[in-house]
Amino acid sequence: MSRKGRPVKVHNFRGASVDDLWFHVIPIIRKKPSYIIIHAGTVDACYSKSREILDKLLSLKSFITSKLPNCKVSLSTPTVRFDDGYPSLVVRQLTNHILELNIGIIDNRNITGRNIGKKGLHLNQTGTNLLAKNIFTAIKRFWREKGCPGIIHGSSDTTSDYKIETELASIEPEHPFFIS
Repeated sequence: MSRKGRPVKVHNFRGASVDDLWFHVIPIIRKKPSYIIIHAGTVDACYSKSREILDKLLSLKSFITSKLPNCKVSLSTPTVRFDDGYPSLVVRQLTNHILELNIGIIDNRNITGRNIGKKGLHLNQTGTNLLAKNIFTAIKRFWREKGCPGIIHGSSDTTSDYKIETELASIEPEHPFFIS
């Protein structure tokens, strides 16, 4: 996805833990984005407590803002999971911890069991569309706050991405975004 001369990049690190994102964020920081959204935590829920995950997310957020003081960093709450009792509980607790913070967040509580696939872990098509809508709402809010003009253009071959591009066509950015 891009705008004439101004890229919008989505970095997807499937299966990555919050610790893994430290490795991936360094090249992103070098690009000096104006906005980063961190959507992580569901993988960590299998082996960590919610407070530990939150501390790791906040540490990553602090690191990014120390390197890029003018970059806004938002946390996206993890999506629900129904594959196992403990990770499901941790994800719910982590979501509550993130919502209690007075920082930029993307609230994904509108994604429910109806939006999860048969195995109870990954989003189905409607869940993917809801997550995209939540993220784009946050991006629109950021651009409105910045007063940024422009149009995004995208290219893709999936129906889901086409719907996302259609939504993006109405957004007017100025600065590149990197979404993790």
